Amino acid sequence: MLQSFLRQQWGRNMPATKKPLDLAAYKQLYQNLKESMNAGFALMDMDHGFLDINQRLLDGLGLKRHEIVGHHLSEFFASREEFDRFADVTNALDEQGEWQYAYTYSHRDGRNIPVIVTVKNIPDLPVEGKHDGVSVVLVIDLSEQKKIQVELESREQELRAIRREIKYRTTKSKMIGHSKPMREVFDVLLRCADVASSVLVLGETGVGKEMAARAIHENSLRKDKPFIAINCGALPETLLESELFGYVKGAFTGAVSDRLGLFRESNGGTLFLDEVGDLKQPLQVKLLRALQEGEIRPLGDSRSYPVDTRIIAATNQDLEEQVRQKLFRRDLYYRLSVIPLTLPPLRERTEDILPLAEHFLQKHQRRSRKAGKRLGRAAKELLLQYDWPGNIRELENAVEYALAMASDAHILPRDFPAQIASARRAQAGHKPLPGTEEAETDVARSPEKTLQGLKEANRTEEKNRIFEALRLHRGNQTLAARELGISRVTLWRKIKKHNLNG
Repeated sequence: MLQSFLRQQWGRNMPATKKPLDLAAYKQLYQNLKESMNAGFALMDMDHGFLDINQRLLDGLGLKRHEIVGHHLSEFFASREEFDRFADVTNALDEQGEWQYAYTYSHRDGRNIPVIVTVKNIPDLPVEGKHDGVSVVLVIDLSEQKKIQVELESREQELRAIRREIKYRTTKSKMIGHSKPMREVFDVLLRCADVASSVLVLGETGVGKEMAARAIHENSLRKDKPFIAINCGALPETLLESELFGYVKGAFTGAVSDRLGLFRESNGGTLFLDEVGDLKQPLQVKLLRALQEGEIRPLGDSRSYPVDTRIIAATNQDLEEQVRQKLFRRDLYYRLSVIPLTLPPLRERTEDILPLAEHFLQKHQRRSRKAGKRLGRAAKELLLQYDWPGNIRELENAVEYALAMASDAHILPRDFPAQIASARRAQAGHKPLPGTEEAETDVARSPEKTLQGLKEANRTEEKNRIFEALRLHRGNQTLAARELGISRVTLWRKIKKHNLNG
């Protein structure tokens, strides 16, 4: 049998000038080939009985030769029913003569090993006592490949996380926010950037809706294409329509040339529709068609033009209430608000007030001659006490005003606009907060202290300063350390020193 098999497979290709191998040589050649394979090898008869196996496959199974050779394949299945299901499939595949399947078998030590099994049937090879033919089985262990695949997937996840963190930090550098509400906004914002769906940005006036829209665009695949913004409430209906959809020459009086319109100008990019709640009903219908059909028709034109423009809309109005009052089309509302993104008002993210104020102070100092100004502690307290109905826009204007009014190195509460300065805590018998300009003035005017008294005063002042910084930043030690001009580790040691952990 073995001699016939080997001659059939290799004998035909042997040079005629060489002397044919005898049976012992054939056996040795077969053994050498079997054991040199970089794969598991087995010979089976056509009834799934094992005839031979190489050492690599034995090692992979964790079995001995006598535990395989002479045994039937069914003995290695959990049940006869499981083997019968396997046999039903393989018997059908046997008709093809050669087939391959993926499988996971259990090693004797309990490991699950993924493999690819290739079966080649040789039906015309006689095998004594059995149906004619054998099956040559090759088993390739995929464990290492799977490990590499898992490692690659893990690395890819890490790269995605790094890219996302870079985008997150870039976005945070433009949209300042350390508070939990803003962290949630950044997360949704970056998820918006990964898709092409329409986004509806909601929030009060001055919360930074256009900045959020720009951040979505700049982190999207459309970042190299135009970002165009238009305020839907700032233009009359007819002018807004021509701005959005364009027009052809002669479409109306004054149309002396063709105009593409913002949809076509922003093709491939993003069109930001601010104050979309101010759109009139007729224009709502045209906008809905543009979103549904992906095409627009300029005024006076008989043709429609395809556009690939992502829409980000924004409003400070309650569009759901407008829908209920039939002032805004329900179908357009659903088209625009595929992903709603709500920006919190500044009064709900007080942790961000001082970082924003410092940012605006630096920004406007670069544009003016008043460099080196700093927000005094009392001014910071004032900013935290105010309600900021105008949100970030009002805060920036207030900081710019205070910078212009400030005559000292530190910006004081009196430097801010009257409506903000009046929010300052003014209680009867009010004492200045530790570390404020008022407190420092009081210390300067106090009688000279003894050396021991001065040391005690310094310890008390240090404790009060740390306590006040922690209170201002709601226990955030990183921000408090930055406020005090010390490292976070130094702050931690001083907190322990002054027993301020509670």
